[in-house]
Amino acid sequence: MAHLSLVGALALAGAFSVCTVRLFHLIDRLAVNVIYWDEWDFLGGLFENRGWWELFTWQHGPHREGLGYAVIKICAALSSWDTRFEAFVVGGITVVSAGVAVVLKRALHRSWSLFDVCIPLMVLTLAQAEQYVCVVNPAHGSVPLLLVLLLTLTAMIERTMLRIALMVTLNFLAVYTGFGIVLGPITVVLFAIQLYGAVEDRREIIAHAAGLLLTLATFGSFFLWHYRFDSAAPCFVFPDPHPANYGRFLGLLYVRLFEAQDLVQWRLVLGGLVLAVHAAVLAWAIYGTLTSRGRSRAHVAVFILSGFSLAFGLNAAIGRVCFGPEAAISSRYVPYGVPVMLALYLALWSFPLPTRVRLVFLTVLTVLCVAKEVRIKQDIGMLKPCARVKQRWRDCYIKVGSIDACDARTHSRLYPNPPGTGMQRKLDFLRAHHLNLFKVGG
Repeated sequence: MAHLSLVGALALAGAFSVCTVRLFHLIDRLAVNVIYWDEWDFLGGLFENRGWWELFTWQHGPHREGLGYAVIKICAALSSWDTRFEAFVVGGITVVSAGVAVVLKRALHRSWSLFDVCIPLMVLTLAQAEQYVCVVNPAHGSVPLLLVLLLTLTAMIERTMLRIALMVTLNFLAVYTGFGIVLGPITVVLFAIQLYGAVEDRREIIAHAAGLLLTLATFGSFFLWHYRFDSAAPCFVFPDPHPANYGRFLGLLYVRLFEAQDLVQWRLVLGGLVLAVHAAVLAWAIYGTLTSRGRSRAHVAVFILSGFSLAFGLNAAIGRVCFGPEAAISSRYVPYGVPVMLALYLALWSFPLPTRVRLVFLTVLTVLCVAKEVRIKQDIGMLKPCARVKQRWRDCYIKVGSIDACDARTHSRLYPNPPGTGMQRKLDFLRAHHLNLFKVGG
């Protein structure tokens, strides 16, 4: 067993290293130092020199920027607003997330396995490359994923007071950071279950009650602190005239995780199959969490991870279904599906399965993880035009200095409505202070 564990550790280290190098190589090739699309809007807080709390609570669309804006501000201060530098930092955050996922697996199952190569293949997938190449926003994808994984890991801590304090803190940061907001109700439910168990045992009731109240207060404060409803979809309507569209949208989100979106005739069937597996895993986790009163670490971990991905999927389906099914296969949604893939992997280690059956399922999942990363080239091909547009427009504006002229010459735009976001004023500010595309040394 010790020999197998060593082989597994070496295989994991190798896969982790290869995936990390591949990720940073992609960023180096395709990241361009120029503000792009949504960035012209949510970077308004930097242009206006807002304070830390205002940046933390800055709302962009339906969510807030939270801890993501702290990353943005620090990167801006260190690099003269270089979004290419920021893309590398976002990549680094993803690598840290992969490390946390590895530690989580080790905390639950005290040995390494060859199948652990699945973890870096899941977390460091290039399917989520849009967040490094196109719109770079740490609050949308990378930071929420890290916070979800950290909260799951802290839920494994046995010391009650330390666990609750860390979970409450991470929940607060997650709720205020991008679509980490959907983690709020999951944490509330978990604390409620654990409080029920504490009441039964007549132990540590106050600590668990405080945790529940603080998570409820966090979730409530998100909406009470100057929040405005903004679906970010002009076509938004609820409910959709064709409710079945929600199911189709959700199914395509799952298909995207396995790079099967080009299998047009089969993708809804495959999406439905993965959705059914997700539902079964989540049901197992909920049952185990309830019956153990939140004490079963494996059930709790799978509950948090799978619950988060499902909550995000439902939220995305409701908010974006009006754009049509193709919107579901967007690269920027992939980070929110990573937790359910990890949940499935952890569940396979925790299910009471015969050894041979477990090995078959783990082998199938590993093959699927390898196959999707082999097929990933099609995604990179789709992202290259984004990088070319940004580079051509950047080069043009440095020479010409006219938004309209560069829109015409490059047959593309960095923002759909430049006057609407004050793009000229912002470009003038960047030029005057030698920031972003005007930084000294490029």
